[in-house]
Amino acid sequence: MVKAYTTTGKWILAGEHSVLRGSRALVFPLPSMQIKLIYDDTTDDFVARFQGPSGNDYQMLFYGLVDRALELLGRSRNLLKGSVILESHIPLGNGLGASAALCSAVGLWFADRGWIDRPQLESFSRELENLFHGESSGVDIAVVLSAQPLWYSRFAPSESLFIQWKPFLYLSPSGQKGLTHHCILKVKEFLQNHPTLGQKMDEEMGMAVDIMKQLLLVSPQDEAKALAEMSLAIQKARSCFETWGLTEGAVAREMQQMMDLGALAVKPTGSGGGGYILSLWAQEPPLSLRSRLISCW
Repeated sequence: MVKAYTTTGKWILAGEHSVLRGSRALVFPLPSMQIKLIYDDTTDDFVARFQGPSGNDYQMLFYGLVDRALELLGRSRNLLKGSVILESHIPLGNGLGASAALCSAVGLWFADRGWIDRPQLESFSRELENLFHGESSGVDIAVVLSAQPLWYSRFAPSESLFIQWKPFLYLSPSGQKGLTHHCILKVKEFLQNHPTLGQKMDEEMGMAVDIMKQLLLVSPQDEAKALAEMSLAIQKARSCFETWGLTEGAVAREMQQMMDLGALAVKPTGSGGGGYILSLWAQEPPLSLRSRLISCW
C-alpha cells in the first residue's frame, strides 16, 4: 500500500529564541513550502529516493533521522521495509522550518504504522528535532502538525489564532545559511555574559508578540495606525536580533535593501544568522521585486 504524508514550512512573526525560556511566539504555516514523504510498504528492502529542488540536501539527514527515530522506539533498522520517496521544496538552513517539516513527516509515517500513538506525535517529533537544534522549543513542530496559526508557548497550552487582518508581509532570501543550533548557542552565551540585558531582550520580544497578536486579532478601524503599530513592533523584534548578534553580513544587507525598496519594517524570521527576511509593506511590493518574494499568506 502506498501512503503519502505532506507537511509544510513555517514562518515566525515574533518570539524567536525567547520562546525557549517560556515567552510566547506567533508562528504561522507556510503552505507554499512543502515536504512530501511517500511510503510504499510492498518491497522487502528499505530504500529511499530524494526528489524536488532541495531533495538531495536531505539524503544524509533523512537516514540519520530514521535511525534516531528507531532508536527512540527501541526498534532495529532491519524491521523497516519498503521504499520512501522524499520530495522537498523547503531549503535547509533558511528559517522556514525544514527540520520540523521533515521530523513531522517521519512522525506521521511512524504513527500511521502504529509505532507511536497519535497523542505522542508532537512530543516524538520534537524529540527528533533535537537532533538538529540541540534544544527544540517545539514551536515549529506545533505549527507544522496543527497547520494553523498559533500563539505558542513551550510551557503552557498554545492557542489557535483566528486572524482578522492580514498585512502585506513577505519573505525574501538573504542568501546566507543560518544554523539554528549555532544561533541558539550564541544567544545562550549572550545571556550568560549579559544576564540583565538578556532578560530585557526577552521582555522586549514578549512585548512585540503581545502587540502583534492584538493587531492581528482585531479588525483595524484605522489601517494606517495599525500599520504604524505593526511596523514599530517588528522593529522592536528586530532590535532583539541585533542585540543578540544575529543580523550580520548578508542578513543586514538584505534588510537594508528591503527598506531601501520601500518596506516599512524588516526582521529575520526563524533563528536569524541567515535565512529569510520578513518585510512589512504598506501595499503590494513592486512587480519587479515580487519574483524573489514569498507571500506569508
